[in-house]
Amino acid sequence: MNDVEINQQIKQMQQFIHQEAAEKASEIKLKAGEQRTRSSTLRSCGWSRFAAEKAKIRAEYERKEKQIEVQKRISQSNEKNVCSIGGQACTAAAAKYKARRHDWAAKNKDAAFASSIEVAWDSSPLAAGIGGVEVSGFGGKISLTNTLQSRLMLAYETRLPKLRAALFA
Repeated sequence: MNDVEINQQIKQMQQFIHQEAAEKASEIKLKAGEQRTRSSTLRSCGWSRFAAEKAKIRAEYERKEKQIEVQKRISQSNEKNVCSIGGQACTAAAAKYKARRHDWAAKNKDAAFASSIEVAWDSSPLAAGIGGVEVSGFGGKISLTNTLQSRLMLAYETRLPKLRAALFA
């Protein structure tokens, strides 16, 4: 082999190497483009899922807030009704009410159910509990306890025989 053939072969090898490098570079660019579109698609899809979950959580939170507000209104209405029922059940000319300290604000509204009955609010609030009222009339001889604790105790006492039968039979 002479120098011309050797140079020609070297140039041919260089062209082959350059061509392979160009092909490899185009493959890398193509893969990078595919990865970029895939990641942007996943990112946008992920963000939309995130936004949807966020909206769902907000809606759930708002629903629970509304539910709590409704429960508060119902409990206030129930407390007013309990006072009214207690006053009607105790037909004395004077009745004494005992309620939770935070319910004292509503005492004037609750006392408007009967103008002929003298209503006195006991200065000592109920010891504990979620709500209810204790009404006493005829100088403390008749008392009506309509609190959550008293209702639970009544339910317990009425269900106790059935519970015993189920457990020990």
